[in-house]
Amino acid sequence: MIRRIPSYMPLLWLAVLAMPWSSLQAQQQSKAVAVLSISSIDDLMSDIGYLTESAGSGELGQMVTLMSGAYLEGIDRDNPIGMVLNTDGQEFTPMGFVPVKDLDKVLSVLEDSVGTPEDAGDGIKEILGFQPIFVKEQGGYAFVGQTIESMRNLPANPVASLGDLPQEYDLAIRGFAQNVPEEYLKMAVQGLQEGVRQGLEALPDEDKERQERLLELQLKQMETYI
Repeated sequence: MIRRIPSYMPLLWLAVLAMPWSSLQAQQQSKAVAVLSISSIDDLMSDIGYLTESAGSGELGQMVTLMSGAYLEGIDRDNPIGMVLNTDGQEFTPMGFVPVKDLDKVLSVLEDSVGTPEDAGDGIKEILGFQPIFVKEQGGYAFVGQTIESMRNLPANPVASLGDLPQEYDLAIRGFAQNVPEEYLKMAVQGLQEGVRQGLEALPDEDKERQERLLELQLKQMETYI
């Protein structure tokens, strides 16, 4: 019996950090809006192997293990990978962290895809792609952020931010809707309203009045929920 849902994408942390989030310097008052948790590599491989064997496709699991091995050089296979999306009440800033045994080896594996990292000082590496990414190793973890300022005051125990997710799931996202800035909640409501208006304009005139009343009630419920 397995306790997690297998799911694995090599070095997902780097792809997530490359997304076009708005960035800013981390503040002491920042709050987490969402956390992404990826279980340890060994747990993932074990569960993938179990499922493929159970499905009568054990060779597929062996292939995944073999092909992914080249991308896992230098990574600590026993500890979880994670990302925290923080907000200071106005904008968002992501911070990823990956357990490593040899960061230089990890970066060398990625050179063909992301380029050669440059020394940015204070132990920080800068990867120049379509969007700069900064990496710093501390306490057995490689922290990944979008600004050099985000590499300051790194947490001593980043896994604590994931709670029980690494023990329960191979891949999980937990959101904290109460920490989403109010202005973004208003934008979500405005987006719903605009979508409703556009939908009504496409209706025949005889249906609009009835649909307007129905949609108005539904919109109010959605607004309250948000």
